[in-house]
Amino acid sequence: MYFALFLPLLVPVAQAQLHTLAVAAGVKNLGSATDNGELTDTALVAILSNTSEFGQTTPGNTMKDLGFHRWVTGGTWTKETLTTALQNHVTNTVIHYKGQCYAWDIVNEALEQDGTFRKSIFFNTIGEEYIKIGFDAAAAADPDVKLYYNDFNIENPGKKSTAALNIAKSLQTSKTKIDGMGVQAHFIVGSTPSKKDQIATLQSYTALGL
Repeated sequence: MYFALFLPLLVPVAQAQLHTLAVAAGVKNLGSATDNGELTDTALVAILSNTSEFGQTTPGNTMKDLGFHRWVTGGTWTKETLTTALQNHVTNTVIHYKGQCYAWDIVNEALEQDGTFRKSIFFNTIGEEYIKIGFDAAAAADPDVKLYYNDFNIENPGKKSTAALNIAKSLQTSKTKIDGMGVQAHFIVGSTPSKKDQIATLQSYTALGL
């Protein structure tokens, strides 16, 4: 079981070593999201660079496929041509970083809050099978890397977490490689899911071997 936790940089330097404690509790990495615009803050960088506090970092937005999406949404596609473009993009990206990445979020935020699929260019043109296409391309490009489905608000029981679970089940049924679920945990103090609900939801994912 693998959970990577990403917490906002609101932790005073004086507090105990978060990553060290997390690893001792069985978590692979306790990390933080950051991005280029924040890296001029020397105090923040000092905290971020303390590997006893944070075992990894992830870009907040810089590595999202914003440019790729603009190119895609500005084009005219058939199901066949967009499928080929998607396969080429995933294949080339994963091969380029092969051996350097532990895991990839292959599909990110494919669901609306009510559990229906977002009406993206990929869904509208290809259908929900675009998810399987992406996972299959990544697995073929690097059989050793971990592959994840990632979304927000899937930490507690409900329509969205059920839909995310169904995505994983569908991939497994079709013999498509999926290793885990990314839960973003955009929690607000005072309105987080209960501990009981979070445990139940996470156990529904790990029950699939994820």
